[in-house]
Amino acid sequence: MNIAYLIIAYHQEHHLADMIRLLADEHAFFFIHIDKKSDIEPFRKAIRSPQCFFIEKRVTINWGGWSMVEATLNLIRAALDHDAQFKYYQLLSDSCFPIKSRTHIYNRLLNSNANFITINEEVNRRSIYFDWISEYHYHDVFDRKDSGMIKFFRGIRAYIRKALQKNPCGEVKTSDGARYRPPAGDRIRHLITFVRENGAVLVNKKFKGKPHEDIKPYKGWQWWCLTDDCIKHIMSFIKENPRFVWFYKVTHIPDEMFFHTIIRSSTFSDSIVPGMGHGIITGNHYIPWEGGIPVILDENHYQELIACDSCFARKFCEVRSALLIKRLKETFDGI
Repeated sequence: MNIAYLIIAYHQEHHLADMIRLLADEHAFFFIHIDKKSDIEPFRKAIRSPQCFFIEKRVTINWGGWSMVEATLNLIRAALDHDAQFKYYQLLSDSCFPIKSRTHIYNRLLNSNANFITINEEVNRRSIYFDWISEYHYHDVFDRKDSGMIKFFRGIRAYIRKALQKNPCGEVKTSDGARYRPPAGDRIRHLITFVRENGAVLVNKKFKGKPHEDIKPYKGWQWWCLTDDCIKHIMSFIKENPRFVWFYKVTHIPDEMFFHTIIRSSTFSDSIVPGMGHGIITGNHYIPWEGGIPVILDENHYQELIACDSCFARKFCEVRSALLIKRLKETFDGI
């Protein structure tokens, strides 16, 4: 059995190298996406392994934008194109770290057919997340640090120069080369809203309907570990449903909805672990929260992490988590 580790990174190259060293064996393959804003060379120097692959198709990742999903899909495609056959695909970042040995992780996945993903709730009109899908969000067009006026002019310039040709709300090119063009009414409403507003979030309602007429939208946590069959179902679904992709390109934080909606509407819904709900066990990760943001883990969390069932945890900072990382390396190095 082989495991494909799909890694999204932009900093902490030495921390990432330590994580890969702890996980590396003949069954582990690492596919790494480096944010296009970041210099890839420090990562190439820090990470030297014949089973590590830096994917060439890099995107500029913006928090809350479709770009995070795009980078994840590029990692999935790279893994599917590889000669090795994988049973599981584990999504990680450069702020994650293993809290179990490579042997424990391998055996857990070898003896499982579960899909490790947390899905919180259905996103409907009663949900606090409804505006994530009912409003236009342009995180991949605007820089969140810009003032409103600068956002406006940069947005218009980007729209004229780029969006009319490769607009996230224009044509969608599917994996087989075909193109899907949204209905004219949807594109006109998008254009009117885009021009009228000057913020990263445009509050006009999107087109009527759902991302797909037969399924309900769901929201969950980003980090997951999915089976080969589940991954192939996702890729087949998006190939056959370009409107679904188009819908999520202008939502808020689609990486917490896109995969979850597809899985929840499929037969794989019965295999998800830990399943529906909220909590600190998210997929195959242990992620404590405080005040709405993930806690930066330190040495005080060591026993808590060792005792939990998850194989990974986040968030780790090279500096603030240094003593914890040292203890985890001492505990699991070589086993």
